[in-house]
Amino acid sequence: MTVALASKFSGLRVESLVVGLGLVALGVLWTLANLDQVDLLRTLRTWWPLSLVVWGALELVNTALVRSAQPTRTGDVDLGGGEPGTQSGIERGGLE
Repeated sequence: MTVALASKFSGLRVESLVVGLGLVALGVLWTLANLDQVDLLRTLRTWWPLSLVVWGALELVNTALVRSAQPTRTGDVDLGGGEPGTQSGIERGGLE
């Protein structure tokens, strides 16, 4: 499931997501302030650290997705006989 999420969101940058969510939140707060439903400055002064928490959480998620999407290189064995990715004499069944 994690690999599927990683491939689905591989082109998504965390910074873009944070900026986008921040603009949406600011727009909602500004609209509520214009409707006299919320005191915008007091709300921003109170809740601005939450943006840092969200940003940090998204960075952690992005790091986990990137690491899970990278292929593992364990188990690679160098049998010799050429450049990486070429067949050696042993793999072809003959001797060179």
